Amino acid sequence: MLNTSEKKVILFNFARYMAGRYRLGYGYLALYWAAVLFEEIIWQKSGLRQGLDPEKYPEGKEPNLYGLIKNLNEETLREDSIWRYRTVFPRFIFTKRGEPVHAEIKTLRDVRTRLDNFRYLRNSIMHGVSVDVQENEFMPHNCDEFVCYVWSELASDSFVRALEEWHPEQGGRPIQTLSRISADYMIRTIDETNIKEPSVKFEGITVTDFENLFCLRDKLLGLKDRLSLWLSQNTPHLDTDILTTIDTTSAYIWMPLVQKQKKEVGDRKGIWDCSVSILGTPLDLRIYLEFGGRARNAREYFYRFLGSEEYRKFSQQQMFNQGWQLFDVDWYSALFNVRPLDSWQSSRDVDIAAALVKLPPREQLDSEPITWNRLSHGFIIWKNSLADDEEIEFNRVITKLERVIALHEEFTKFCHKEVLRGELS
Repeated sequence: MLNTSEKKVILFNFARYMAGRYRLGYGYLALYWAAVLFEEIIWQKSGLRQGLDPEKYPEGKEPNLYGLIKNLNEETLREDSIWRYRTVFPRFIFTKRGEPVHAEIKTLRDVRTRLDNFRYLRNSIMHGVSVDVQENEFMPHNCDEFVCYVWSELASDSFVRALEEWHPEQGGRPIQTLSRISADYMIRTIDETNIKEPSVKFEGITVTDFENLFCLRDKLLGLKDRLSLWLSQNTPHLDTDILTTIDTTSAYIWMPLVQKQKKEVGDRKGIWDCSVSILGTPLDLRIYLEFGGRARNAREYFYRFLGSEEYRKFSQQQMFNQGWQLFDVDWYSALFNVRPLDSWQSSRDVDIAAALVKLPPREQLDSEPITWNRLSHGFIIWKNSLADDEEIEFNRVITKLERVIALHEEFTKFCHKEVLRGELS
């Protein structure tokens, strides 16, 4: 049986998943999750579920949601999201003509009434009339509020960030201020960290693997398993993290290798920092330094690093210049401006300055994730460069991976020095 903290984490993740799905247009699925989670919220507020007396409540006589809401005490109602965020959750009243309109929440009794409105909506969804709910001209607003309520109760941090961007006079609810990219991140946090993967032996990547990303992902899954062992023996401060899930509309598969101490405090750490990464597309396999969607500051530090004396000395090493590519990326994987790194001299200062200018302001750290990278360093193995019977073998990957890891370590040292100098925050 789950303990309280484990259950809280699960509900937190499911609430974020629900909000993300709803924002991306998966209304029916998200509303079903909201209905399930709403029942759990009410039971938690009642304090009854864990200590339900079988003598007082024999089977078939347990309290229903109506009774639980009716008996919530004033302290619980005062702590409820409906009371705390009254502008988000107004009450419903009807005009003399019978038209429904919103009115301000003024009393705790209004909170209880609003919870009962949500109970009615929950019952409609659970009993299979969610289509009617969404098609009713007044109820879609109610659905937005229902999702926001569950979201605010179980995952308040992301709800509050959306609330800060919400302007009531513009209409809608805070769920509409959640960016679709952020919503996708919230979904992938669940999809990519809770998937059960089979153990696959890595036997090399062939030309035909690039023609089907599901096949390519199977090969990368085997590579990930083998890399986990290799990293533990050769680079113990790094570890594999997620391998992104795909469907038939996907353009890439991403495998970040992250710093182990950061991985231990959470999942999907590749989106928050610089990572040594492997990425596969239908056209190529990349082994390179990646900066995730939330790694705004890491990008800035890297562009400073590229103009530093430390980078200049490191780039003069023979191992650094052979075969390295410099490239830019839009929308996570679309390549352009691919050129040999050893030819990058005349435009270096201009390119670094342009990359720095493109970064969003630091005060926007919690806003839209960054979908691009500039001046990426790494190796690209093009599909068209492979013979029909040629394989990308493990040793070929490792040879290039070791050099990217060396660059990552040099960049990490630079960051630590700059922090000590007070140049980086």
